[in-house]
Amino acid sequence: METSTLDIPPAELNQDTVAAKFAAQFEAAQNLRAFAWTARPRDRAGDGKAYRSLIFAIFARATLTYRAVLHLCRGGYTEQADMLNRSLFEDMAYAHWVSLPEHREEAVELLAKHTEYSSLLANDAIQKHKDWLGDVGALRDVADLERKRDEYAGLFGRYGEKSWTTKDIYSIIGEIEQLWPDEETAKKELHGFYSLGHRINNQKLHNSSLSLNSAAKQSKMENGELTVRLSASPTDHEAPMIRALYGALFTYGRVTRVLISETDGDPGEFDAFYAHQLKLLSELAPSKRHAIGRNDLCPCDSGKKYKNCHGQ
Repeated sequence: METSTLDIPPAELNQDTVAAKFAAQFEAAQNLRAFAWTARPRDRAGDGKAYRSLIFAIFARATLTYRAVLHLCRGGYTEQADMLNRSLFEDMAYAHWVSLPEHREEAVELLAKHTEYSSLLANDAIQKHKDWLGDVGALRDVADLERKRDEYAGLFGRYGEKSWTTKDIYSIIGEIEQLWPDEETAKKELHGFYSLGHRINNQKLHNSSLSLNSAAKQSKMENGELTVRLSASPTDHEAPMIRALYGALFTYGRVTRVLISETDGDPGEFDAFYAHQLKLLSELAPSKRHAIGRNDLCPCDSGKKYKNCHGQ
């Protein structure tokens, strides 16, 4: 039986080879993960404040997502890594929003209400699709929630289409920009990533022209018909790899900064560390290394010659 090329699974990349090619970038990513782990909340770090527990939960979720992004990047699945970077960006925005004094109590109350409404909507779906699911019963006794349905629908939408914060991500961005050092920095970092990185990652996540075109790498006319070549193979191309890793570091770093601020750490110390890791990632990209003389100082600011540092 003849095997078509379509029947052959796309080749996987050697993760060790990818990690070696982008050694400086993965080093920066691991440095950030190690710093965040060291700064993780310990016993009684919440100091009895419920909003801090919520921030810690967001941090835990972001940590798992960040680790997943790094695994995907080592395998060359940068498009899928960017999809998770969209989730990281939202975690970053929500963590900052919860930390604002005017939202601390509100955030805890809203999350509790959203949890109840989710149970109510899940029960609606179970009852509606009994003919398919069978009689599985309710997830919980929701009779006491029925009287709150109108209130919850007003907060989160009739079908639960709104975020648990009741706000869209653009509104959240507008509220948290005050936590950036100055307006210019906020526009460059926060608004810049939202307008470019987050928007593009959102399109990659959903079935969009961008996501479909990224899979259709080549197209041409053959015998009067349009032929599209599809690509389902991972890639170690530099540009998408740097974008994916930078997006992960940028967002997870900001989540970590909120955590440090809430556990009596030193945000200034972290800012210097964080800036160093971003510099390590961008200035030691594979395409830039050839321009660095072996006796030049390493761009990572170690004070060592390049040949004795990242040029080894």
